Amino acid sequence: MKRHLYSGTWLSTKKELNHPQLAQLFGTINLMNGPSNQFLLKQYIITLLSPRPIFADVNPRPFGQGFSLRETQQIYESLRELLKQANAITNGELISAFANLDEHGTHQLHWFIFSYWPQIVELLDK
Repeated sequence: MKRHLYSGTWLSTKKELNHPQLAQLFGTINLMNGPSNQFLLKQYIITLLSPRPIFADVNPRPFGQGFSLRETQQIYESLRELLKQANAITNGELISAFANLDEHGTHQLHWFIFSYWPQIVELLDK
């Protein structure tokens, strides 16, 4: 039986990974990367930018619990995958602005999301 280290706790069964409390705390769980990248993107938007709840299944991070470099890289990857599905005509400005981002520039990522979060939310809801 494979065991997975998740949030400091060893979990040994798929049943444990689908435990309701874990789902409530961490959202959809991807065995390879912890919380799914889209979940991290949603959580990032809600935690840093949204004055009101947008996603029913995602809560903001507690105050003082920031996003790690690895998590911001996962958020970047999630955006890249999301924008591959975007319409080049209606979301051309968004796609163009994302193309100019530095993959490792977390401040650039923050300002990109700050500038375009309503359009990103619309794409996430599709």
